[in-house]
Amino acid sequence: MNKVRALLFVVLLAFAASVNVFAGAFSDYYDYMNDDGTYSYYFTQGLKVTLNEEWYQNTFVSAEDYGAVFYHKDSYDRYAEEGFKAGRLFTIGASVNTSFEQLPSFVYIGFDEETAMNYYAELPTDYQAYPKDPAVKAEYDALWATVRDVIAGIEILSDTKNDSVSGGNTLADSGNDMVPGENTLQDSGNDMVPDKNPMPLLGGWEAAADPTVSDDLKMILSEATRYQTDAVFEPVALLATQIVSGTNYCVLCKMVPVLPDAKPAYVNVYLYVDLSGNASILEIQDINIGLN
Repeated sequence: MNKVRALLFVVLLAFAASVNVFAGAFSDYYDYMNDDGTYSYYFTQGLKVTLNEEWYQNTFVSAEDYGAVFYHKDSYDRYAEEGFKAGRLFTIGASVNTSFEQLPSFVYIGFDEETAMNYYAELPTDYQAYPKDPAVKAEYDALWATVRDVIAGIEILSDTKNDSVSGGNTLADSGNDMVPGENTLQDSGNDMVPDKNPMPLLGGWEAAADPTVSDDLKMILSEATRYQTDAVFEPVALLATQIVSGTNYCVLCKMVPVLPDAKPAYVNVYLYVDLSGNASILEIQDINIGLN
């Protein structure tokens, strides 16, 4: 028992020092028309993206596991006809403790102390316009010319945000204006009405008061790791949870490789469970603690 407690203590220290996992998907959002003729997307992850008429009419948002992707409609459609997925303009995402400022294709949006999140935008590193149609290509190029202006206008919706931005960009202060105007255009399939049902409060990681792994969490882990055919994951303890657009879990697991003579080891498995109950692995973190 003392050995297990010591292991949990070491793992909790490792968790606190080295968490680096993407927050849940940007799957829940609403878009609204503003009084000035612009349009704003409100993401429950805590970001507001405002577009002018040209951008709004010629783009669409696709929610992915790693963030929300803004695509040029016509380029995306033309590529899709040929069996490809392209036409991307930028992606927004969040990370617990990584700002990605060292990567040239990333633009740092800011840090929110309330949610303990770093927000970022990622630009494609290759040319995403559909080149075979000059009109479609020109439309993409016109949007691309102002993509950094759009990113610079992204707002963190929190009272405690730190909106320092790499490259000298300054984000507008939105205060705490999660409740937008009354002109609802569309939503992402969630029936929440902002002026009647406030969006869920997002937070940082919270250490588990009870490390016991429930039967429900065991089933979630089993579902999420079903394609990990090279090892079996045996849950040991629930370390922490995080409320995002859904819930993130950090579970200490004993990873038993299926290969002959392979030694088992302890790992932190980060799980994301969306609002519909679908589970996926965010990261499997080696904590460098082997079994004798």
